[in-house]
Amino acid sequence: MARNVIGSEHDDENRNKHNDNYKQLFDFIPLINNLKENLNNFLNGTNVVSNGMIKDGAITTAKLNNLSVSTEKLGSRSVTNEKLADGAVNNYKLANKSVTQSKIDEGAVDLTKFSAEVNTYMDQKSNDDIDVDFELGGWNTGGSKVTGSNPVNVRAIVPIFLRKGMKLTQTPNAYYEYELIERSTSVVGDGFYVDRTGYIPFGTDYTIERNNFYYLFIRRKDGAVMTADDVVTINARFNNIVMDYYALVGIDHIGFELGGWNTGGAKVTGENPVNIRSSEPIYLRAGEEMKPGHSNEYMYELLIRETNIPADDSYIDRTGKMNFDNAYKADHDGYHYLVVHNNDNRAMELSDVNTIDDLFNNYSGIDKTYIINLLNEYGLIRDVEFAKGGWNTGGTRIVSDAPINVSPTQLQNVLPGQSINFVKNTSYEYELFLRKNDAFVERTGYMPFGDSYVFDDKYEIAINVRRADQSPVNKSDVTEVSTHFSGISHSKSSDNQEVVSKFSVVGNLNAYNSNDIDNYFAHPNTMTPQEFNEAFISLSDENNDIFSSELLGQDDYGYNIYKFETHPHEMLKSSAWNTVPTEETGEPLSIPKIIITSGIHGREKNANYAVYYFFKQLLENRDDETLNTLLMNVQFVIVPLVCPSGFADVTYDNRNGINLNRDFPPYGSASQPETVLLKQVLDGNSDADYHLDFHNHTAHDTVIGYSLTDDDSLARLTTNAYKYIGRQWQIKIPEFPQDRTYQWAYTSGANVGTVGRYSQSQLGIPSSIIETGVENPWIMEDKNGANATQIGVDLLANTIIGILQARR
Repeated sequence: MARNVIGSEHDDENRNKHNDNYKQLFDFIPLINNLKENLNNFLNGTNVVSNGMIKDGAITTAKLNNLSVSTEKLGSRSVTNEKLADGAVNNYKLANKSVTQSKIDEGAVDLTKFSAEVNTYMDQKSNDDIDVDFELGGWNTGGSKVTGSNPVNVRAIVPIFLRKGMKLTQTPNAYYEYELIERSTSVVGDGFYVDRTGYIPFGTDYTIERNNFYYLFIRRKDGAVMTADDVVTINARFNNIVMDYYALVGIDHIGFELGGWNTGGAKVTGENPVNIRSSEPIYLRAGEEMKPGHSNEYMYELLIRETNIPADDSYIDRTGKMNFDNAYKADHDGYHYLVVHNNDNRAMELSDVNTIDDLFNNYSGIDKTYIINLLNEYGLIRDVEFAKGGWNTGGTRIVSDAPINVSPTQLQNVLPGQSINFVKNTSYEYELFLRKNDAFVERTGYMPFGDSYVFDDKYEIAINVRRADQSPVNKSDVTEVSTHFSGISHSKSSDNQEVVSKFSVVGNLNAYNSNDIDNYFAHPNTMTPQEFNEAFISLSDENNDIFSSELLGQDDYGYNIYKFETHPHEMLKSSAWNTVPTEETGEPLSIPKIIITSGIHGREKNANYAVYYFFKQLLENRDDETLNTLLMNVQFVIVPLVCPSGFADVTYDNRNGINLNRDFPPYGSASQPETVLLKQVLDGNSDADYHLDFHNHTAHDTVIGYSLTDDDSLARLTTNAYKYIGRQWQIKIPEFPQDRTYQWAYTSGANVGTVGRYSQSQLGIPSSIIETGVENPWIMEDKNGANATQIGVDLLANTIIGILQARR
């Protein structure tokens, strides 16, 4: 793979341009009109993925699981090194069959465990790295170089744009420590300081958590003045910055080898070793857990140290030997040196290494169902991973010493109309346990391979497979069953019968250009959560004929979280149309229900303000025909401020440090009060037709917004809304680019690991994240200004109008 070198052969201006180009390229890939030309220019014409690589097996169609990647596309550089290094083969080139960068960034796709082909694919990409050159001096938080006559720092020559998942590695050294200042731009002296890591000792790797510019500098622990000799030493000891795919996508894949560890952090390997150890120490944070698979033959223990530098004085503790059925939960942040023993104290062999690797890396405690289904959806593996063992009706998987079943390692979620399929094979048969709301519902009995089963409702299912002669199964049966499993797919007959329901909507549904916002918030950047809530409550008090408020509860810091709702009049219809409907005989004529949420990321205040001013215009302009149509025909359920502590602190996460948008099942565990309250609203409105989750994105000069959705119809609707709004603001504001082919936004299938994914995958509610700008480069106003908010109002209004027009 090619290496991106950021070195001294460039002057500062050119290096900064290089980084800016790098950032723009990967933040806005879908927006680049001539992708091939830009990539070729960026890569200096390097043809990194070539037909030759296909021929010599470096990248094969099998490894990409038939994702329609032709040698012609690869040879013409449609798939580039940078895209592969970022974990994304762009979905435009692979007909929406790829694993996109956002899915990997979200951690929703764990590529480390479920397919040998995927592991090979990732290992091939892991060679890509960034080399860094160093010089005397440091950085300050404003992005300026600081170099005194007696410098105590050595710095990277330029700020480096790094993507989430990249890892900084160094040779362990007791004398040096390093720090990163994170900023959202390489422009010196602006206000885009984000964070700093604090000093980290050499030998302790650091994995990047956000795509940003990073200002790297190093000092001696004794505070001594740096010299040219230090620059040479640091250049030698600070290894390249690599893309750490295994950290990027989730739980580390643990390597194993013969031998043990001692408490000093050194490897101990005799001629006939009785131990197996992890190839490297494993860094665990307090609360993180590991659990190997079932085995009566082995035990494991962990030595815990503060660093991975051998022979230092950082020993913390050792756990003692534990059974393989016991999970270990870390009490301390630290490096965990894993040692495996066998109960007979015999010499270990390579076959033991393979067994231990399988027990640790294929039996993690994470929820694999969602991950595996995603991998299948994007063409990388089959639906499920099978192993020896079976399920009982209580939803527990049982692994005995002589199992007669082969089954998936996790329960599977299915939807109405989906079917389960095995290729015909007279040696095997399968049965299903159907579960709903964590309770057993039905057992199908055993069916022969070749017979499909179509689901009539949403279930969580257990699949048990046995040999037709009911003899014990072995590893070859696992392989056979996996090979014959055709997956969980949508029934063709159901597809043919599916008809999209229509809404009963009366009134005009013209495109909407919002009114100018008068009497805008006086201090939008410093508004408190309660001030925002009171503004919404005032709307409810002034329009209580159709708009209500409800206090859902509080977060851990006493901030209130509210739900608001519109209540349009429901017309009644009689079951017999020639009679007059009454309360006893009438049924409500169905009207659409749309859930709107915002502020799940606290600092994204313009999203809150756009939602507020949309409803303010909706309620206070009843003579506007389009707004009146929305108000009288749609039941809106709104939670406008999900993360009040983040709103108060101007932080992305809540005050507990949790990204609430990653705390929803199946990705998260609903660990926060805010998540629990919002989940209750969603669960209580599972009959909703749509869920729109409103956000705001970091300002840039390319788009006014974008959307993320897995629903094809919503993707079309949001794309059209953005296109229309872009053109209207182009007319309204002369400073906007006047090119009529300008792409004002984009829509991506990347609604992963979010509250929207929960709505869609668990409740069946089509959902979309809608991103509006926090500021706009063509409008002269501060962040969260009135005009930027008005664009957000337009985006929300016209997305809703598009939904109604499509289903009218």
